[in-house]
Amino acid sequence: MKCKNYFKKLLLALVMLVGFTNFLNAQTKKPSTGAKPVKPIPAIQTSYPSVTLGNQVWMTKNLDVSTFSNGDQIPKSQSIAEWKKASNQKKPAWCYYQVEKFSETKYFGEPDKSKKYGKLYNWYAVSDPRGLAPKGWHIPSNDEWKDLFTFIENNINPVEFNVEQYIANALNSKSGWGTPSIKGMNNPKYLQGTDLFGFNVLPGGFRSSDDNNSGFSMIGQEACFIINAEPFEYQSRARLYSITISDTNYRFDDFLGPGEGLSVRCVKEKEYESTAQDYYNNGTTKFNSKDYNGAIEEYTKAIALSPDSFLCYYQRGNMKGWLKNWNEARIDHEKAWKLVQAQNLYNDASVKDLLYQLGGNFFSSDKEKACYYFNEAIKYGSEAAKQYIDKCDQERSDALLKSGILKYESKDFEGAISDFTASAVLSRNGNKEPIIFRRAESKFSLQRWEDAIKDYKRVWNIVKIGNYKDEEKSLVLFSLGKSYIQLNNLENACYFLNEAVKLKYTGAQELIDKFCNKGEIILQSEPILEQE
Repeated sequence: MKCKNYFKKLLLALVMLVGFTNFLNAQTKKPSTGAKPVKPIPAIQTSYPSVTLGNQVWMTKNLDVSTFSNGDQIPKSQSIAEWKKASNQKKPAWCYYQVEKFSETKYFGEPDKSKKYGKLYNWYAVSDPRGLAPKGWHIPSNDEWKDLFTFIENNINPVEFNVEQYIANALNSKSGWGTPSIKGMNNPKYLQGTDLFGFNVLPGGFRSSDDNNSGFSMIGQEACFIINAEPFEYQSRARLYSITISDTNYRFDDFLGPGEGLSVRCVKEKEYESTAQDYYNNGTTKFNSKDYNGAIEEYTKAIALSPDSFLCYYQRGNMKGWLKNWNEARIDHEKAWKLVQAQNLYNDASVKDLLYQLGGNFFSSDKEKACYYFNEAIKYGSEAAKQYIDKCDQERSDALLKSGILKYESKDFEGAISDFTASAVLSRNGNKEPIIFRRAESKFSLQRWEDAIKDYKRVWNIVKIGNYKDEEKSLVLFSLGKSYIQLNNLENACYFLNEAVKLKYTGAQELIDKFCNKGEIILQSEPILEQE
């Protein structure tokens, strides 16, 4: 009886212990969220085995990626139905080569052996805008394949009548050519490659989209690479460009369609080298953001690559102008103008602006040059230059007037006449009389009496009706009088001298006393003067 009670107590204690343990587990267990475990995302391979051949860098293995360069998955279409559906719908797809013969399975069927050939892709995967090739690589074009073959030919010594075989042999892998159906792998019927350059072409075959069976063909016998070129229509059927390399030759093919599966080899993108146009565009961008120093740096780089570009010098000069480096701006603009002249680029739309800038460059230091460039700018259609021409010409006129006076005082009367004439042409202030009078004085000094009288007449016809002082008018009258005396035309001479006396010109009376105190030669009215 005591034993029975003991066992009951022991059983009760065990039950309580189990219950308490379950209670503790329930309290410490984290609540379930119902979410499925997230599989880790495999890292995308960023480096690939490669070999440099000439100026190209090629992958040494066939492409074996299952995502586009943006990370999107490329659909796997291993079955016949999946592959044909992708082809019919023009959708991207990939698969691994799959053998059917049992005798070949042990050589090609296992994943570790079939994958060494890489994936087979259809054209729709190759041409997808998301990019099949990894970043920094691309699918080679027809010309890039030709460049490869040319490089190989130039670096081996092929027999002239069998060039293709020598090239293929130099590119192909050292083993793997031949199939068990042809009396085993590495059958003497198939030549193994020498792989002289490490390119390692493997005979991965291809997959057709037309056959009712799987469409896999030519493994161990041919390597078929897709070319990056749009398919073309041939007899109402799209054809795909490809390269086929066998153990005895290579050839460019176009008998397969865009739905077929082929191997892919990638060639590395060449590192982009900036052009003069790139630097020029960069300079314009920095100018627009008011980074003038940065723009100068970019235009300087453009000039280093294109030293004959007048636009680069022109724009760099503009930037220096914005920074008020006037002297350096002028140097660049003059260089640009010389290039325009040397290359006959006068029709360029920027020429008028260049000439306008040159006028501005010289305006404060060399008026003659400034006016030359402003006038040239107007010839080429610059409206902006017109506002400076009058001022520019007037300043040149003033400079020539001063020069003429100095030449007159040094008795270089011919030089003075030339400067006074040019000054009168350029004068824009509407007051050319002093210039013409000085020219007349120079002609008088050269005893060119008739020419002097013509200039004096021009001046008198203006001053006699204008708002001029008596001393100014009397000087012109006296000058006409003394000029007519030289021509022995005393009637006209005495008239003008008497008019000068009326305006109290000192010296006129002396001439009157000497030549005109004979009443019969003193005119009563002004002689008619022709308008010059």
